[in-house]
This record gives sequence, C-alpha cells and structure tokens, in this order.
Amino acid sequence: MPSMKRDSNNKEILKLAIPNILSNITIPLLGIVDTVLMGHEPEQAAVLIGAIGLGGVVFNAIYWNFGFLRMGTTGLTAQAFGLGDEQEQALTLFRALGIGLILGLVLLAISPYVGRVGFQILENSENGAAIGYARQYFGVRILAVPAVMCLFAIRGWFFGMQNAVFPLILLTCVNLLNVALSVYFVKVAGMGVEGVALGTVVAQFTTLTVAIALLLKKYRWIGKYFLLKLISIPNKLARFFFVNGFIFIRTTLLFFVFAGFSYYSSAVDEAYFAMNQILLELFYLMSYAVDGFAYAAESLVGKYFGAKNMKDLKKSVRLSMIWGLGFGLLFAGLYLGFGQYFLQVFTKDQALIASGQPYIFWLAVISIVGAFAFIWDGVYGGATLVVEMAISMAIATLSFFIAFYFLKENYPKHAIWIALTLYMFMRGVGQWLLFDRFVRKTI
Repeated sequence: MPSMKRDSNNKEILKLAIPNILSNITIPLLGIVDTVLMGHEPEQAAVLIGAIGLGGVVFNAIYWNFGFLRMGTTGLTAQAFGLGDEQEQALTLFRALGIGLILGLVLLAISPYVGRVGFQILENSENGAAIGYARQYFGVRILAVPAVMCLFAIRGWFFGMQNAVFPLILLTCVNLLNVALSVYFVKVAGMGVEGVALGTVVAQFTTLTVAIALLLKKYRWIGKYFLLKLISIPNKLARFFFVNGFIFIRTTLLFFVFAGFSYYSSAVDEAYFAMNQILLELFYLMSYAVDGFAYAAESLVGKYFGAKNMKDLKKSVRLSMIWGLGFGLLFAGLYLGFGQYFLQVFTKDQALIASGQPYIFWLAVISIVGAFAFIWDGVYGGATLVVEMAISMAIATLSFFIAFYFLKENYPKHAIWIALTLYMFMRGVGQWLLFDRFVRKTI
C-alpha cells in the first residue's frame, strides 16, 4: 500500500513536471538562438554576444524583479484550489492581471530613464562597443513589457490551478515564434540586434492573445466574479501585496547576483565576457529543465498546504527533490562529457571555445547544487513562506559578494564562478535549514 501511494505521488509530480520541463526548455532556447545568431555574424561576434548579454542584464532587472507576479500568483491560487474556494481562485487572477497591466504600462512610460541609468551603471572601459548595440536592443524589446507582465500573471494562475498544459502551450508558442521571427529579422531582413528584439515583441503580444483565448475556452466561469468590490477586499489585497512584496525582495537579490556576474565578466575583456555569456546560457538550460520539478512542487505544495494535508505535502517535497537532483546530475554529466561540443554550437571562434573550457567544471558543479536550491524555491513559493525565502536569499547573496571580493585577486577568472557556486549552495542549504526549523512549526 505505501508503495502504491508513492507511485501515485510520483505520477502527480510527473503529470505537472513533464509539461513544465517541455515548456521551460524553450525559454533558454530563445537565449541560445539569439547568442548563436550573434556568434555567427561575420564581424564583431564577441561584441554582439556581449551586447545581448548586457541588454539581458537590464531586462533581468525588470523581468526577474517583477517575476513575483508568476510565483506569488501560483502559490495563492494553489492554496485556494486546495481549499476548493472558486471565488478566491478567480479573484487572485484578476488582482494579478490588474497589477501586471499597471506595472507594464508604468515601466513602458519610464523606459527611457530605465535604459539610460541601467547602461550607465553597466558601462566600463572594456565594453563601450557592446553597450552601443545593447541600447539599440533595449529600445525595441522594451515595447513587449506590458504583454510580459500579463503573461506572468496568467501563467502563474494556470500553475496554481494544477494546469501545466496551458503554460506549455504558451511558452512553446512565445519562444518558438520568437526564434522563428528572430532568425527571419536577422538573417533575411538584416536587422542585427534590433531584429532579435523585434522578434521578442511580436511573439509576446501574439502569445498574450493566445493566453486570453485559453482562459475564455476553459475558465469562462471566472467572469461571474469580476466585481471590483470583491477584487478590492482589503485583507485579501493586503495578503496579495505581502506575499508578492517579499518575493520581489527575493528576486531583486537574485538579480544583483547575476548582474554582478555579468558586470565583472564584461570588465575583464570581450572574449571572457562573451564566453561567460555562452556558459550562462547553458546554465539557464539546466535551470529551466530542473524548474519543471520546482514548478510541480510549487503547485502541489500550495494545494496540499491549502488543504492542510501535511502528509502528502512532505511526500511531494521529498520526491520533487529526488527528481530535481537527478536532473541536475544528468546535466552535470552532459557538460563534463560534451562541454566542448556545446560551445561549438554557439560560435565558430576557436579562441572563444578554448577560453571557455576551463570553466565547464564549474558549470557541472553548479548544475548539482543549483538543482537543490531550485526545488526549495518551488516548495517555499507554493507554501507562500516568503519571509523565510527572502532571508535565505539575503544570506546567499551576501556570501556571493564576500567570496568574490576575497578571491578575485588570486583567482581573477575563476573567482566569479566559485562565488556563484557558493551562492547556489548557501541558497539551497539556507532554505533547507529554515524549512526544518520554522516551517514544520507553522504547518
């Protein structure tokens, strides 16, 4: 009987995780294709790769920091789903969409200031040429921001409703369309970095239209709850902002780490920065694959937390961790065994390929310790244990910058990778310890 129950838990995890993995791997696919397109340009390949990387830092500042809309909406919706509260399920979506639309329009309005300040901070004596192209990239891609914010809310809601198929449809749509358009605008229309950005804009708004169609197809019942007096219930709004506020703190700290990684890399030289950007794309490929199980944990933990079913909640945590670590080990083995061949996909520049090989070891190690951290993120997001999540992220972020500061003189090119590995380790261990110490008392 216990084994049958365990099989049932595994099936539940895989039912959510497999669509998530299939959809998630299309996300880094976009970055990989953009990097490959620039890496195979006949001139200034390293500069153009760097431009995409620097532009990505500024967009990470926007999308990662406001990514709380996805995670917060999933946790709150999943808990309402576990309680069987149909009204609160619908109202969570309306609140998230309202906030997402407002944020998107505000960010679009202030985008000239955001771009100017962001690139002034990132610019240094080594990356001037890349910054120029990055500004062009930003000026076009920023037009997609209202659609992106609304999609965060809708995707998060689908996850909370235990529906992993619709997010698969949306992410597959946005990323494959984006890839096709980017290839067309760069290779056929000859638009360079602006073509890559324009592909993103068209793909995001097209996918938002698809998302609305999916909502109307399966969840038309939510319309009966579209009442301002319900959406604006003070105590529900307060909880919505409390949860999302702490997730915002968590994602801001996450951004600081990866922005620091890119900034330091760009300050060394163009080749080192370009190669680190390629290695980051391989890291993202692993992270989004493992996030399939993190999202499954988020959905299931939220459901069981709302239903007060602690037995199945704990089983979901344990089994999600086993699956996530298994995938992390798989990617570590792939990178150690075939890392050189992965690099050759991105660029024909043999000097760049040679410069990246010493760091493949760190990529493999991060694949394992990062998987541990990502699953815990899903657990905390589903249970909306946002204060503890922010605390663990603050400790890990501090460890990243301290480690880098003390190592950069003696290990100038390995220091940033050692610091990133320590950051992932501290992030996972911190959440593990906090869960063991505080969360069991809470639930």
